[in-house]
Amino acid sequence: MKKWISTVFIGLCLIFFTQVQSQAADTFKIGVVYPLSGAMALPCKSILTGHKIAADEIMKAGGFQGKKVEFLVRDDAGNPELTTRYCRELITREKVDWIFTGYGSAVALAGAAVAKQFKTPTFIFGGKTEKVTTEEWNKYTFRYQVTSTAEARAAADILGNVMLKDKKDARVFWIAWDYEYSRSFYDPFVERLKKIRPDIKIVGEPWTRTGETDYGPFISYALTTKPDAVISTIWGGGCVSLLKQGQSQGLWDQAMLINTAEPASIEYRKAFGKSMPVGGWGNTYDDSCWPQNEGQKIFYKAWYDFTGENEPPSGMASSGYYITYMVANAIEKAGTDETMAVIKALEGMSIDTYWGRFTIRDFDHQVTSGQIWAPMIEEPGLDYLVLDKSKLVYVPCDKDLYTKEEWDAIRKAAKK
Repeated sequence: MKKWISTVFIGLCLIFFTQVQSQAADTFKIGVVYPLSGAMALPCKSILTGHKIAADEIMKAGGFQGKKVEFLVRDDAGNPELTTRYCRELITREKVDWIFTGYGSAVALAGAAVAKQFKTPTFIFGGKTEKVTTEEWNKYTFRYQVTSTAEARAAADILGNVMLKDKKDARVFWIAWDYEYSRSFYDPFVERLKKIRPDIKIVGEPWTRTGETDYGPFISYALTTKPDAVISTIWGGGCVSLLKQGQSQGLWDQAMLINTAEPASIEYRKAFGKSMPVGGWGNTYDDSCWPQNEGQKIFYKAWYDFTGENEPPSGMASSGYYITYMVANAIEKAGTDETMAVIKALEGMSIDTYWGRFTIRDFDHQVTSGQIWAPMIEEPGLDYLVLDKSKLVYVPCDKDLYTKEEWDAIRKAAKK
């Protein structure tokens, strides 16, 4: 009797494990590690939704080489140590096929290091530091967003040639989190600003704690310097706090504002309310006012249908959408989801977005994406500001990316 029970038990276990293995073989697993809580969380849920909308469409069309897609989501709260831990766990325990991570430069570098260690392909969403595609680059890592250099030069051009074009000897106050993104942004920003407007002077540059939300002392300091403009690279909840506290202390009555890291996205503007100063400049990847073409209309309808919402999507959502399609298109091109075959298919591959055609560069795996920049204006009936379409500019990152020769030299100097 005991022998019979043992035989049946073993048989049932074999059936169970066979079913589990079959299900695993039919599933393409993507580990997603973003800050979904804390000061950096504001845009990230919409990125995940963008991934899911694309995956839903892809599965309806046959899936990733016939496989369904499963997202395994972790919240790293913007902490690189958690990024490292969760990426490792997803790879070693959950056996994910891909990792999507890196909303922020420090966590991007952490994710890239894990990708290299475990040879797992990883799409960095928003870690803009040049290190991701230069010193710390590895063949398993790809990046979607523009680089910090490209964004910094665009910000300097707008500040010097547009916002302060009629102001001689203008005074600029810099404020930033002491964080990899801001550090990698600062030098190219200052270099470009000095080149185009050597008369402009930076009169203060506090580096605050990453995630800081109390800016009272820094705003008081800014007011003593009598700035004509403030440039901030603070993002997430910190950006919301800075703008609201700056309004309450009268900073925006005295100084113009330009804020980087996508504060022109709808989720930010709603959080700012009227504390965003009229005429203040910001950037984003998407807005309902531009480009208003058929591709955008199709994505917006997919967003409304998937979420059940009637509000325009986040400025980040479509980027998450196209990242997922890049991976799916590479799998289709390769005819397999085998890691190196998909990586090879991604190198040099282009994808049509509703901003235009983006290409994944074959040597550094940087996507040739871009950003829209615009000042904010009031619109009757809304309690938040909108982008001034008449002054909106689209800035592609292509012209500010390293050449292959420059990239080789940086890698050689870093002994990579």
